[in-house]
Amino acid sequence: AVLQYGKNSSEAQKLGKQLETLSQELAENKQKMSEADRAADDLDKSMHDIDSTTGKIDGGFSVLKGTLANLASAGIQKVIQGMKDLGSSAYSAWQEYDEGADIIIQKTGARGKSAEGLEKVYKKVSKSVNASFEEVGTSVGEVNTRFGSTGKELTTLSTKFLKFAQLNGTDVNTAIDTTQSAMRAWGVETKDTGKMLDLLNKAGQDTGVSMDTLAEDLKKNTPALKEMG
Repeated sequence: AVLQYGKNSSEAQKLGKQLETLSQELAENKQKMSEADRAADDLDKSMHDIDSTTGKIDGGFSVLKGTLANLASAGIQKVIQGMKDLGSSAYSAWQEYDEGADIIIQKTGARGKSAEGLEKVYKKVSKSVNASFEEVGTSVGEVNTRFGSTGKELTTLSTKFLKFAQLNGTDVNTAIDTTQSAMRAWGVETKDTGKMLDLLNKAGQDTGVSMDTLAEDLKKNTPALKEMG
């Protein structure tokens, strides 16, 4: 541009500004890619630290979640594409994160602003709970569908169900299904879900009966138990 139009031409100045902007973007993206890749390496190491008794991963996904959620929040598609082009280990983790978000859409059918609201909840829960992205997506999607919860309530209940499922060694989808069925049978309101989960936890600890069995029996025997007062 300088050779063709002259050093001080508007064309040369315009291209100069564009190059400056692109250079800044490149520097920022390289930094974020580096952070994401380091986090992915940490994740890979934690994946190898498995409890031989329970078979569960010690530490889980907590290291990487913040980075991935921040990438999604900023909408930095260039970073994601860059990870893919480089064959980065972080891209595989990103795919898992994205698949978890897809589960929510599949379960709720949400679109537009509703979907955006659910994704915000997904990001918050992903960063706060030591669970797989699939489990987080399942919890958010199921709680939204079954309880009609959104926003702060959805974040709180999704988190509670994930922790409840982990504590009792049960599938989060089943935990939500059986608990909500028992709550409906007994007329327990959504705002008291936390108390219901605490009640089931206490009963399980006292008796050694599994959560699935407790919730199912509670629902099945509702008429008899109500008759007994």
